[in-house]
Amino acid sequence: MMDGKRYNQTWDGKERWHRIEMEADSKIKSAVVDPENKIVLDINVNNNSLTTQAEDSAVLKLVHQCFFWLETLVHCITSF
Repeated sequence: MMDGKRYNQTWDGKERWHRIEMEADSKIKSAVVDPENKIVLDINVNNNSLTTQAEDSAVLKLVHQCFFWLETLVHCITSF
């Protein structure tokens, strides 16, 4: 939200899609699907968010994705 508040909603995934409707005094700034990156089967995490204003964070998302896969690789290697 533009006023800094955050709202979390959970979807059980049983339906094919889910519409979220909410009423608030402030405009929505952004929406993020799986903000904690718990769904490891998601191949492209770059499409998990949408903002109302353009941001120059595409590079940061790519770096975040690289670190996620590096951390996963290190975890797999050290598990053996």
